[in-house]
Amino acid sequence: MINEETIQFLRLLETNNNREWFNDNKKKFTEAQQNFSDFVQQLIDKVVIWYPSVNGLAPKQCQFRIYRDTRFSKNKLPYKTNFGAAIATNGRKTAEAGFYFHLKPGGESFLCGGRWMPTPAHLKAIRQEIDYNLEEFRGIVESKNFNKYFDKLYGEEVKTAPKGYKKDHVGIEFIKKKSFLGMYKLKDADLVKGNLLNKIDDVFQQALPLVNFLNRAVDGVEP
Repeated sequence: MINEETIQFLRLLETNNNREWFNDNKKKFTEAQQNFSDFVQQLIDKVVIWYPSVNGLAPKQCQFRIYRDTRFSKNKLPYKTNFGAAIATNGRKTAEAGFYFHLKPGGESFLCGGRWMPTPAHLKAIRQEIDYNLEEFRGIVESKNFNKYFDKLYGEEVKTAPKGYKKDHVGIEFIKKKSFLGMYKLKDADLVKGNLLNKIDDVFQQALPLVNFLNRAVDGVEP
């Protein structure tokens, strides 16, 4: 489970996002990071049962660094104020659809299943797959199982129709997207419940048909 101390560390980091405070509290960070890593391992052990693609994946391959790259950003705060992990083929370096857990107190924790910002080649392939198999895709994202946790398909959209598609295309609501995600928000109270691991596992399972569809679309296509 996620410890209260881990959540408290992230809360404190939100208001003390500087190197001096971080260095003074390095032990708390190490303990929080280890707690999150242990949880990610438990999550991998759950997911691998029904998604063998993550077999052999280690938590360190999934977890994102807490250190921000500020070189090209106006925001010069040195640290992220969340822990994040991608449960997918090749972990955080995946070029496929998969699953993501974002831990951030303050009601900003969430779960995702799908594909965020695919490469132009993969985006083109996904749009084509949706075009060719629209009813199948619609059936996935409007299914009872998907809608158990996901109220809609999330993702940024182009302003008009993508090249090669008409504005009145019957599937334009999906084809316009640049990301294809089911998103489920977690409350702070959810984070310390004993059933959190099983809850995340169930949420991810409801996104599996979407993940499989998106990965089928890019099978054999170079990123």
